[in-house]
Amino acid sequence: MPWLRCGTALSSALGCDGRYSGTPRCSRLCLWADDDNLILPAKLMQRKGLASRREAQRLMRDGFVLVDGQVHIAPEEKVPCTASIELRQDVHLPAKPVVVLHKPRGILSAHSPDGYTDPVAWQLLKGNRFWRPKDNVMKLSIEEKLIEQVVQEPSRMAICGRLDKDSRGLLFMTEDGVVAKRLVQAKKLVKEYIVRCSPQLNASQLRRLNGPMQLDRKDLLPMCVAEMEGNPHAIRFLLREGRNRQIRRVVERVGSHVVDLFRIAVGSIKIGELPEGHWRLLAAEEVESGLGS
Repeated sequence: MPWLRCGTALSSALGCDGRYSGTPRCSRLCLWADDDNLILPAKLMQRKGLASRREAQRLMRDGFVLVDGQVHIAPEEKVPCTASIELRQDVHLPAKPVVVLHKPRGILSAHSPDGYTDPVAWQLLKGNRFWRPKDNVMKLSIEEKLIEQVVQEPSRMAICGRLDKDSRGLLFMTEDGVVAKRLVQAKKLVKEYIVRCSPQLNASQLRRLNGPMQLDRKDLLPMCVAEMEGNPHAIRFLLREGRNRQIRRVVERVGSHVVDLFRIAVGSIKIGELPEGHWRLLAAEEVESGLGS
């Protein structure tokens, strides 16, 4: 990636698809277990990305969950953290919508506090704002059903990840608890932003941003910050976390101010040609390839 000219460990750990190649700290299942190496099966299913905890409990009660090859119907009965857990092969969970929204400035990414009237992201999930990409891979019958599901009850869609009121760009919304958790907590997903600052950042300020930094007395994961080729007025930020107003605060720390913040990608899912204020559905294949497991 020729635009990465920052001497950080992050740049060498990034693949061409913008995915962090380091080993997640929670790669050992037993780190999730209690002291007796036992774990609630719903928690194990959530960790393995099979279902949300609430959904896992329902599936167990319905007899759809196998633990070490045997039907397990007691959600409160713990199992070994090394147990094999899976759904019966004849179980097909209904598709749940995963939405990408191009959030404009002035739109909140969370429900407004009482007494406030600022528009909220889910209010943009209307039928006339749906956008279908030219290379759409989703079956039309599935797409129509999911669109209807989103439009009928848009407030049910959970907003995943921060994007403050004054920022714009890619925002995920979903009813799928497993996908929501993956988006909010995964440190291997690289978030990509194009940022304009005033005054323009100089070489010394870029070096500081690429070095060790703290917010709220806690170390930040390494950032990769570089000028965009052919556009010295725009700065590209790559982050593996999303502290509250992180980019704005670190830019202020080095003596400048963010005037425009545009999130263009999370993992390998990019905002592309999605018009501002419009939304589209992600196919299951896009979720798996773009967000990882």
